[in-house]
Amino acid sequence: MPLVMSWASCPLTQNALLRILGNPRYPNSPGGPVVVMSLLQELLSHPTHVFWPDVLSWEVAGVFEADALLHHGQITDTYLLGLAVHHHGRLVSFDKRLSPRAVCGGEEALHLIDPG
Repeated sequence: MPLVMSWASCPLTQNALLRILGNPRYPNSPGGPVVVMSLLQELLSHPTHVFWPDVLSWEVAGVFEADALLHHGQITDTYLLGLAVHHHGRLVSFDKRLSPRAVCGGEEALHLIDPG
């Protein structure tokens, strides 16, 4: 199968972008939510964008390994990693605290970026 270069968003990541960048006190914020929504719409119209609906639940058997979650700060990224596995994609993250073992198939689907 040929490699397809694309990037995905889901309702969770879209909401986070609007909430964080739409806060005028955030460093280098482009403006309020109306401005950020316009930027988001531009990003979503890019031909390489793929939308992943939120289709997972923590109770779905064979997806999440709750015993591998170490603290509450891992919940969101663990869910996003599970969503990436579900859609046969990869989660790209700077968060080294994320435990890929908390998702079945998570180690293969996680790409950590070294910010240094």
